[in-house]
Amino acid sequence: MKSFLLLMIMFLTTYSLYSQNRSQEFENMIKKNKVKTLKVYFFRNEKDSILTDIKEFDTSGFIINSKMIDSLGNVITNDSSFYDNEHYLLKKVHYFNGKKDSESTLLYSTDRKMVQQIIIDDSTKMRVNSFYDENNRLIKSIIYDDKGDSTLMNTFYNKQGLNVKTTFFNKVYSSTVIYKYNSLNKISKKVQSDSYSKYTSEFIYNLEGDLVESTTTSKLKKTEAVNKSRNIYNPNGLISETKFTMPNNSSFVNKTYYTFY
Repeated sequence: MKSFLLLMIMFLTTYSLYSQNRSQEFENMIKKNKVKTLKVYFFRNEKDSILTDIKEFDTSGFIINSKMIDSLGNVITNDSSFYDNEHYLLKKVHYFNGKKDSESTLLYSTDRKMVQQIIIDDSTKMRVNSFYDENNRLIKSIIYDDKGDSTLMNTFYNKQGLNVKTTFFNKVYSSTVIYKYNSLNKISKKVQSDSYSKYTSEFIYNLEGDLVESTTTSKLKKTEAVNKSRNIYNPNGLISETKFTMPNNSSFVNKTYYTFY
């Protein structure tokens, strides 16, 4: 459970950094097309989906609910997001197999920067304090658990204001993420490494700037594996299909369908 919470915190604290590329563009396309729901079907073959990921958005294009459903119709995970009148995220509640699993609360400064996040589940409480530079860029987050241990996350930028490196460090673990960008300031390469493993991801875009292909090479001791994915877009610029190729050359397809306001 604690590892899940830490991953959730790291995702939320780095969300604003990653959104300068893919996430923000995805949000813009959702808002532009007035998407109400999207459903991603994880296909075992062309007719049989083993999982379904359903996301719901409000009329302003902000996600309000996300759930994962198995092939029998059982809801595995369910996440609800709550915002203030200006659409700043205030709270996110996570359910697993129908039971409340964790809750995340976000607090903001008077100039609307997220300065603290509190994660609570049935046995753990974690807190994130965030710090910004004079350009309102997140430069440091400190993650505290209820035992007094902490994880430090530092973020570094280039002259263009793009995140080029993020480091994580605590008494038992350290990790570094390096980002490289293309001429359009989109992430072209991402390398995440620690003392146990290294993950290298490379991204290819089309002329419109949409991500069409990614390749991730993972190295764990003497083992190396390569995973690939390729996106197909509909005329509105929304992803309609993603094909994944695994290390053993097996493949599967995600197909995405939308409803609109």
